[in-house]
Amino acid sequence: MLVDTLAVLAVASGLAWLLWPRHIDPTHFDPEAMAAHETRMWRHYYEGRYLCLLGDLYSLTRKQFGFSPADCLRLSFHAARAAQRFRVSRSRAEAEAVVPGLRSYYALIAARSGCGLDPRSAARLELEWWQQRREGASAEDIARTMALLAAMVYRVPAEDLLPMARCRTGAMAYRDARRDGRMTDADWRHVRDALERAYAEALRVLSGPPSE
Repeated sequence: MLVDTLAVLAVASGLAWLLWPRHIDPTHFDPEAMAAHETRMWRHYYEGRYLCLLGDLYSLTRKQFGFSPADCLRLSFHAARAAQRFRVSRSRAEAEAVVPGLRSYYALIAARSGCGLDPRSAARLELEWWQQRREGASAEDIARTMALLAAMVYRVPAEDLLPMARCRTGAMAYRDARRDGRMTDADWRHVRDALERAYAEALRVLSGPPSE
């Protein structure tokens, strides 16, 4: 009887660890680790390795933000699936297929963080900057869309996040200039360094006094 009870408690504890929702704070992260994760995710995306992309998404959400394993799986699935669907789309109409997944992704972030973002608006902004990149919009326009999205998550003025967004668009432009298999390991290190500067800039804003 005691053994059976202990076994039940062990199973219950394991399920609680796996499934129990955690409150997360999206404003606390390690810029170096974030940049390393994101660089790998970019590389997986552009090289069509979606299972690897899913794995890095899981690792990032678990290690950097502390989501439960179950939530990490959900977030990873929604994000990786949206990226895959967008990459094979050929028009804005086809790209609409990614919106439900992005909405679910941001709804889970909103639920676990209490940051108050609107998942529908966040999903639309995410898709918009993806489309802007595809359609050749200016780096400044893309950065402004990205800053608006980040402002919803971090709850600071979008203008304060423009330097971070510009670092990110700079990293994207660097990769785009070396597409078609011309990205070397050194080039990916350059991208990682740029992303680290972007996240360091975001952390500086989040740690500093609010704008007046």
